Amino acid sequence: PAEEALQRAAATFRSQGRTPELIRVLMHAGAAALRADHKELAVELLKEALFEMLRLKLHAAFQPDFDELQELIHYALLEPETAPLLEPVLDNLAHLAGSPRLPEDSYMRLQVSTLGRASVFKDSVEVPLSLKGSALLLAYLYLSPGKTRAEIQLALYPDKDPNTGGGYIRSAIAELREQMGREVVTFSGPKNAPTYRLGNMVHCELDLVAFREAAARGESARMMALYRGEFLPGILDSEWVREVRDETLMTLTLELRVQITRFEAVGDWRRVILLANQYLKFDAHDPEVLELRVRAARAIGNPHEVARYSAQLRRNYN
Repeated sequence: PAEEALQRAAATFRSQGRTPELIRVLMHAGAAALRADHKELAVELLKEALFEMLRLKLHAAFQPDFDELQELIHYALLEPETAPLLEPVLDNLAHLAGSPRLPEDSYMRLQVSTLGRASVFKDSVEVPLSLKGSALLLAYLYLSPGKTRAEIQLALYPDKDPNTGGGYIRSAIAELREQMGREVVTFSGPKNAPTYRLGNMVHCELDLVAFREAAARGESARMMALYRGEFLPGILDSEWVREVRDETLMTLTLELRVQITRFEAVGDWRRVILLANQYLKFDAHDPEVLELRVRAARAIGNPHEVARYSAQLRRNYN
């Protein structure tokens, strides 16, 4: 009944030219169809919604719907008809996907992007930060509050001279306070060893946290949407950054391998190819995945893909 009612609503909005309402109803109608195991209809409905979304460049308005309809999104990301339309939308939503809503009692909202780029937005306005270590410190204080400067220095820059590493920390704190207000980073405790944290009235949304939450739930579509590149690119002198970078990439590639194995086991070769293409973006020279992609292309009888993927496999071995 929900599927039928939503399709009637879609027909009404379509005839009235009310595109935003049409997009939302189509998405939920697609989710209802998928629940009823009407998979072809689910793809058709979502495809229309994505076409309209891309045509009007309406993305952010539907972020709550993407959060709610993860089963549909995950399914569509592995469908040949919807994957090419969905990927650019998810890329635009990546900094929002999985983010919690702003509590009413917070007066400073920070959105911190660390995967593929380093950027900080305060109340939806980008903050110009000249020091690479400033976004790093912001992310670290959010994840590990209540540390002294010495503890922060040891975690982030263990190989540096304590004076040099401590200077990095002091400069980053000073820049964050100068650009966003002294309340963004607060300290308490003994004068000779205060501990630092984000201010009590600061609401922070960190893409790394959203990625980890998606990984814990096995939501590979959201993980791929959030992972736009390595953690804090450009920072080469922080041991903590290197560890998080390796952990995040490994988490993503392991989840993709699990999904590839699952679809290989049931002979769903089209989805094997889609997932292999995603995996090879992060590990372009994995011989096992390259070979599996060729086998999958042969299984579905696509000579063009067989030739292209075979050539890439040969180049890898050469």
